[in-house]
Formats: sequence, C-alpha cells, structure tokens
Amino acid sequence: MIMAVEELVSVIAKMLTMMGLPRSCARVLAVLYAVGVPLSVKELIDLTGYSRSSVFYAVKVLESDNLLLRMRKGRVVVYKPAVSLARLLVETQARLLERARRVISKLVESGHGHENIVRLERELRELAAKLFELGGVIHC
Repeated sequence: MIMAVEELVSVIAKMLTMMGLPRSCARVLAVLYAVGVPLSVKELIDLTGYSRSSVFYAVKVLESDNLLLRMRKGRVVVYKPAVSLARLLVETQARLLERARRVISKLVESGHGHENIVRLERELRELAAKLFELGGVIHC
C-alpha cells in the first residue's frame, strides 16, 4: 500500500477502534473506506496483512452490525461499507451522546440535579442539536 494510503488507513482504523470496533474490524473497514472500491476477501487479506480467518471474522462482525454490504462482482463476492464514514462517525457519537443524556436526565429527575449536572445536560442538549443539524440522526 502507498505510504499516504497506509497512514490514512491507520488514522481511520484508530477512530473506528475508539468507537468500540475490534481492531481487525476497524482495519478492514478502514481499508474499504480508504480504497473506495468494493474488495474481495483476498484483496482485504493482501491490504490488511491479516490472516484469512481474521478477515472472515471481521467481515462477519461488520455485516452483523450492518456496517458492510456484500455484493457479487461476477463470480467473486466483494464488500463495501454500508454507510459513509461521516455518517458512521456522526451516528456513533449521537448514540453515545443520547446514552449520556438519558443517564443525566435520570439524575435530574431523581433530585440529584446539582448545578453542574444541569449545566452538563444543557451542553449535551446543545451538542445534540448540532449533531442533528449535521446528520439528522437524533431528536432533542
């Protein structure tokens, strides 16, 4: 792989790993995003340096999470990301934000709404509104 593409794959894979994807899944998906064309398992093995079983594991996990699409290119099965990287990042952050907001709301409702928690809830609500503007993925 060209050095600049390898660096891009590393950066994307790191972001995806920080989002909770297993390392092999993150790297396989990062390669697909960086290359920009559907790839076969053999091509993914060549580009990731992973074993056949590691690539098959990653593909299985990514498909079950609806992050990967399986297609046919003649007689060969190829894979491509199911959503754009930008949408994936926004949706993941929106889910994390919504989970945090639910926890904070429970604290406020139970009377533990210290000034700091109320401020934090307001900040998260504002952030949620900005994410909604970006991707339309959560509702405040």
